[in-house]
Amino acid sequence: MKRLLAMILAVLMVVALAACNGSGGGGGNPATPEGGGETTAHSGDGETTASDPQLTLNYSTHVANVGSTGEILGAWLKQVEDESGGSINIEEYWSASLVPPTSAYAETSQGVCDINTQASGMEGDHFVIGSALSYFYYGEGTEEQRMQAVHEVYATVPGALDEYSDVEILGYGNAGAEFCIYSTKPIRTIDDLKGLNIRIMEDWVFDVFVELGAAPVKMPLGQMYESIEKGAIDAILLGCSNYVSENLADYVQYMTYIGVGSSPNVWTYVNNISWDKMSDHQKEIMKTTAEQCEKNLIENVWSIDDGPVAEANGVELIHFSEEDTAKIIEVAKQKAQDQIDKLNAAGLDGQAIFDAARAAIEKYIH
Repeated sequence: MKRLLAMILAVLMVVALAACNGSGGGGGNPATPEGGGETTAHSGDGETTASDPQLTLNYSTHVANVGSTGEILGAWLKQVEDESGGSINIEEYWSASLVPPTSAYAETSQGVCDINTQASGMEGDHFVIGSALSYFYYGEGTEEQRMQAVHEVYATVPGALDEYSDVEILGYGNAGAEFCIYSTKPIRTIDDLKGLNIRIMEDWVFDVFVELGAAPVKMPLGQMYESIEKGAIDAILLGCSNYVSENLADYVQYMTYIGVGSSPNVWTYVNNISWDKMSDHQKEIMKTTAEQCEKNLIENVWSIDDGPVAEANGVELIHFSEEDTAKIIEVAKQKAQDQIDKLNAAGLDGQAIFDAARAAIEKYIH
């Protein structure tokens, strides 16, 4: 009897051990799928594949992490982390705290930062063609027309995309927003620009305002708040959609529509060093989420006119006359001609580049 009981206990122990080894719990190794396929490990809503390396990437932008622009960009970065299952970790540097806007592309391509969202109009020394192209819109047309035109411009102008050979482009052609001057004193006519200390970042409109007698300065978004609060600048040139997105309510009392708009020149890119380290799965996540981020920015920030909100907050809305807007465009055309000479000096065919760009632009802006 004792012998029979011992045999029964032994059988039960063997069965129990087999069950434990076959289960996925209790810290055991997951079973390898049949056919030798890749295993996956889940983290949050995303997943990693066996080929996904663990990466920590630096993200830099001139944008501040306040307001809706920063919120949308921040949400994109988190989405990348989540959808990669944690295989991509992103360290965020806002308000140009890692690399300055004037050398963002150079420092990103060298690996100082890995991913950048930046306006290429701030780096004319590198983007010889790209900087010139921003002058050729003259600020004319609507935001939608300029953003439609930019993709054809870069597709048809020889050498334009070659200036981005050190990076993988995740998105471009955004922020062609209508320009407004946000100020602490009224800017009612073009004559009020004379001597005006105004924050401007795009090269083409910077040059136009200098010609019109203003005293523009370049500074990242994150630095403009203290500057206008302390009186170092009197005004800020931004999109008419930026009153809310950049939290300007506490800083300005006037909002002037000047009748011209930004060239569509905000790009998001990752340097080739980091891109080449990514698996195909991680690259796909970066591409698809960046596309959605662009759509969110266009729909929720750059296509919105914040004038009614500003007016409700006590801000006076001012509109330049058609004559004053025409004067700005005329100066912009003169500055565009200067860019043809600059392209020629760089050994390029400036007139051919201008003609190709204008042909593309005029398909959308008449």
